[in-house]
Amino acid sequence: PDVTALAVHLDGEALATGDSDGVVTTWSIPKSRPSKTLRAAGTIRWLGFSPDGRWLVALARGVCAWNFPRGTPAVDGVLCAEPPSCASFSQDGRMLAVGTENGGVRIWEIPGGRPIANLRLHPSPVRSICFRPDGRVLASGSQCGLVRLVRVPEGRPIGPPMEHTGAVSRVVFSLDGRWLASGGASGAARLWSGIDGRP
Repeated sequence: PDVTALAVHLDGEALATGDSDGVVTTWSIPKSRPSKTLRAAGTIRWLGFSPDGRWLVALARGVCAWNFPRGTPAVDGVLCAEPPSCASFSQDGRMLAVGTENGGVRIWEIPGGRPIANLRLHPSPVRSICFRPDGRVLASGSQCGLVRLVRVPEGRPIGPPMEHTGAVSRVVFSLDGRWLASGGASGAARLWSGIDGRP
């Protein structure tokens, strides 16, 4: 099987790999050997450790989350029935947001998987998603070139959709949360207010 996703733990001691058979393997970097093998349904499209290092999430046909390093499930079953396309943790590691191929944005509490918000923000697949550093706002960008801001946990959109030039492949906040940058297939990057979305 092909390796399709990688993630390195923030302490630099562990690596996670995902493959086309739905197998997630965690590795001890100092020992150069595997430590746990986990399984998800479908090709692993994305892997990520939470900022606090306690959780490992995989996007495949659904969204799977495990405690790290034990490998026990962080939630019961699979979080998302829609095909996931991108994901982001809040900086405190307590929330997970996922964008979907159907234009949806979903937010859960981690661990446990309690739903916080289930939103339909885009008419096309969501390609990037990012929490503002304070965790109170979530940004998402879609294939049709729209960027949206929503308040968390209320799920209330902030302002009208912002129009990027071409498909959006990445959205990211500045460390102080004052600015949001979007970039995409056209080669253009745009800056927006991280507070109200104004250019």
